[in-house]
Amino acid sequence: MPDQLSLYNGALAICKNRYLESLTEDVEERYLLDLEYSKALRYCLEQGLWNFALRATLLEPDDTNEPEWGDLYAFLKPDDFVRLNAIAGDPYFSVTLSEFVDEGPYWIASINPLYVSYVSDDAQYGLNMGRWPSTFERFVEYELAHRIAPHLTALSDADLQRMSKDRVAHMRDARSQDALNQPSQFPPPGRLVRARQGSRYSANDGRPWWR
Repeated sequence: MPDQLSLYNGALAICKNRYLESLTEDVEERYLLDLEYSKALRYCLEQGLWNFALRATLLEPDDTNEPEWGDLYAFLKPDDFVRLNAIAGDPYFSVTLSEFVDEGPYWIASINPLYVSYVSDDAQYGLNMGRWPSTFERFVEYELAHRIAPHLTALSDADLQRMSKDRVAHMRDARSQDALNQPSQFPPPGRLVRARQGSRYSANDGRPWWR
């Protein structure tokens, strides 16, 4: 399982620098990595709908923020929110919602409650390194290396260009491998099928029948 030190040393190896012995070593490379570490992790999580980082939750309307128009509700985004995967009116996400407004820290929708699937940077989800595939770990190492390399003297311009291309390649590889672990996706049932099944969703926009 990777940890912060192994990620640092992976990045340093890419940059052709020596390894760190600890996270308290008093050298320039460690300080550079410290400055970029949290930002790099956040950036990498934003680049895909990673299976290991996906979290689903039920949201209730925020009583402190009521939209001034229409029969709408405001839902505060979770503190660990990174990137949206899906919004729905049921816990199975059988019919995802397309009619909603993304407004700052809120989602505005006509459904209550709201079920949300999203990429999370919680310690039990996106930042749980024990759940990371090796391809994502390598992507993070390349992202760290990409951020600190211009401040180091060991690399030529050709090295920097090659690293930039390799970083993109590893990001694509991580996405591709992650996609293989996703379940098969099926289109939502049509109007006739939903009617025959007694669906509680309308054929127009996925709202529950009581809206």
